[in-house]
Amino acid sequence: MTPAFVREAAIASLQKGKTFYAHNLSTPGLREAIAASSDGLRPAGAAVQRAEHIAVTSGGVNALMLAAQALLECDDEVVAVTLVWPNLTAQPATMGAGVVCVSLWPHGGQWQLDMGKLESNTACEPVFVQRVGLTARQHTGDVTSQLISHLKLCRDTLVPLLQALPGELLALSKGRDARFFPPARPGPLWRFAGDAFMVLPSAEARGWLRWCFASQDMDRLVQGVGRL
Repeated sequence: MTPAFVREAAIASLQKGKTFYAHNLSTPGLREAIAASSDGLRPAGAAVQRAEHIAVTSGGVNALMLAAQALLECDDEVVAVTLVWPNLTAQPATMGAGVVCVSLWPHGGQWQLDMGKLESNTACEPVFVQRVGLTARQHTGDVTSQLISHLKLCRDTLVPLLQALPGELLALSKGRDARFFPPARPGPLWRFAGDAFMVLPSAEARGWLRWCFASQDMDRLVQGVGRL
């Protein structure tokens, strides 16, 4: 669940009527907070990250589309490492660029990249949303370690259960999901584990499922494996 202090910041801002759009790049306070925390992640000697270098978008897909619009011209060539959601490869195509997909493949239980193959306009969020972002940024240390520990617990609960399934090939990513071959049992895939399952729609992903293990309820993960 979203931490209480984040929810309270959203409520307080809404009660003040902060429901309108702000500057397209975001409110100054949020940009300054992101710049300050980003500086701590950069290597020694790197240029200082300033608020004027920061733009806050409505989401990751929006940010990637802005990057495509800023960098690409018609007939450029983009190399995309897949498996990814198809809108991420559609964005450069929308700009008139050619897209070459280089797929990750499972090897030794991990997704690997064949380096040989690899070689060959926005509106900002309402102010109350940005106030929430600023509050969350200011309290990152309070919740990040707890979130990471919980996600590791989710992963360590789910992965051994999947590895024990007969006839299934499990390949792990470094993020919050695991991908594996679908079970031999026929029937609609979404019946197995509710919305934890997603069918990966790209051509390279055909035959694979993605399971997001970021769950508040460990029993839900166990029940999902049981339905396989």
